Amino acid sequence: MRSGYLILLWALFSPTVQGLEVIYSDAKHSALVQELIQQIEPILIELHSEEQQRLAHVKIKVVPNLMASDIALSLGGKIPRVLISDQFIQGLSAYSEAYVVALHRQAPDFPEQYFHHYFWDNHPDFSGTEVDSPVHFSKTDPRYKRILTDRKNELLQSALMDIILHELGHHAKRAFYNYKASFFVKQEMEQLADDWALGIRDSHFPELDPIGRLLSIAFIFERDRWSMLSGDTNYPRMITWIADNADSVCEDAIADHVRNFCSQLEKNIDVYFSARAESAYRDRVDEGDGYATFPLAQILLKKNRYYTACRYFKESQDRGNIKRAAVYVAWCYMNGFLQPSPPDAQILALTNYRDAMMYGYTDTQQYIESLNQNYLIQ
Repeated sequence: MRSGYLILLWALFSPTVQGLEVIYSDAKHSALVQELIQQIEPILIELHSEEQQRLAHVKIKVVPNLMASDIALSLGGKIPRVLISDQFIQGLSAYSEAYVVALHRQAPDFPEQYFHHYFWDNHPDFSGTEVDSPVHFSKTDPRYKRILTDRKNELLQSALMDIILHELGHHAKRAFYNYKASFFVKQEMEQLADDWALGIRDSHFPELDPIGRLLSIAFIFERDRWSMLSGDTNYPRMITWIADNADSVCEDAIADHVRNFCSQLEKNIDVYFSARAESAYRDRVDEGDGYATFPLAQILLKKNRYYTACRYFKESQDRGNIKRAAVYVAWCYMNGFLQPSPPDAQILALTNYRDAMMYGYTDTQQYIESLNQNYLIQ
């Protein structure tokens, strides 16, 4: 009787650690999240009893997208949950591969060129074929595909583990806040979650690459840069978040590849979100970077330097193989900013207009009208 009584007491008062259930979904990366959760679950028994209890019934689900943060979201309440954006994981996977390809090719600007196509080809107004993976897009020698893909998978798991641990940290520390909270409260709650996640990672997953979280930051940087240059509002701007998080992660960077990554990311933030972006792209054009003609043209267009911008749009189409340039080139011919003069210009405008539609840019007419309106072209 006594042993049965003790077992009953243990069942009643010992922490429950059977939580962290991944709710089934048909999201592409649900299985990967499940795999990482299975690695986390055995360590729960080592946590403080309060943290065990807080994590005991957390449900995790990979959802198609999260409109608010577009990354992940922790929710308290009777059914504590963690929601992770499948769309963000997809982008993070692509960035991890683009980063590996950039190192292999010694081409630090490759991620920007790749994500120019990635964001246009995943845009709601695009109906063409999906962009290739970074390895295929870069035309890397197939002999290296397996090595690069394996390295990409390692980095993706590291980056995704950082996201999961951070969200679980919100639950473990009850570090929740709502949208009305002050900046200081938000900062405090995020720091609590960060500290908890870092402690778990350092003590239980030292084999993970420390560059993981930086990959998320760099992916969002590329998305912000693309949104800024294109004038697109489909994604929320997160430049403040990028800068703050890059600073905090890079402060304690030790590994050489992490320090190098930080140096490049900090340089990019400093240059490409400032008045120096134009000169930086000009330098790249002078060095033979065919892609750089397109963002340079976008910057010049915003400065109302139509003739020069249109010349670079045409060059980006011819030299850089930038399909999106067809939309701008059509607009340039329509408004007389590219030679020849009418009626040949109208024929070329129509040709480029049709090309843009053939490429899958279903917003071509709407975008040309918005250009006319934004730049007061009648």
